[in-house]
Amino acid sequence: MENKTGKYLKYAIGEIVLVVIGILIALQINNWNENQKYSREENTMLKNLHENLKQAKGQSMSYIKKEKELRSLLILALGINKNRSKKDTISFSNFDFKNIVWDFESGVPVINTYSDIKSTGKLSIIKNREIRESFNGLELAINELNELVSDRLTVQQMRIDEIAVSEINYIPLLENRHESIDVKNELSNNYKSILSNPKTRNLLGIKLELTLDVLKNRKDLEIEIDKLMALIETELDKY
Repeated sequence: MENKTGKYLKYAIGEIVLVVIGILIALQINNWNENQKYSREENTMLKNLHENLKQAKGQSMSYIKKEKELRSLLILALGINKNRSKKDTISFSNFDFKNIVWDFESGVPVINTYSDIKSTGKLSIIKNREIRESFNGLELAINELNELVSDRLTVQQMRIDEIAVSEINYIPLLENRHESIDVKNELSNNYKSILSNPKTRNLLGIKLELTLDVLKNRKDLEIEIDKLMALIETELDKY
């Protein structure tokens, strides 16, 4: 009886061990499947994010180009280009002056994929810590740029637009806007005289300063975009 009991006990223990091993194997397989699922999801997420960042980089380059053009135009209008010869004579057309006063870029690169990742709480799926931390720099750069662009828009609407209302005859600026418009009988603007007006110069100087700040932040954002794109490319190469 003792021998039979010992055999049954060993058999029961063996059965329990087999069951435990089976459970552990099943758990391992389940964990592996879950990891594979998350890896596929992460891969798709990173690819979408990289594509979105690539588009944002294109937008950023376009915005920076426009900001540089505006910067050059404002410096030229104020006559403060240090490389300008004293003999240089600067003249402005209606089109040029309209751009000096009215032109500015209010767009900010759109990165929807990052917003989606953040709003759905799936940031933890991205295993690379460096990538996750880079989101902080990206978000900070976007927020700072949004604030500056908004500030410039407010100043433009409240102060700079005043030039078009009180300092010039605006009608000539409508030239070539439509085939039925004829401005030859309108009093023309003496832009050289207008641009020597202290108030006008100060307003355009404020616009130039804001433009320089916006341009700097646009470049900072582009650096963050490039940095994150490079990290994602390195991570995708591992798959």
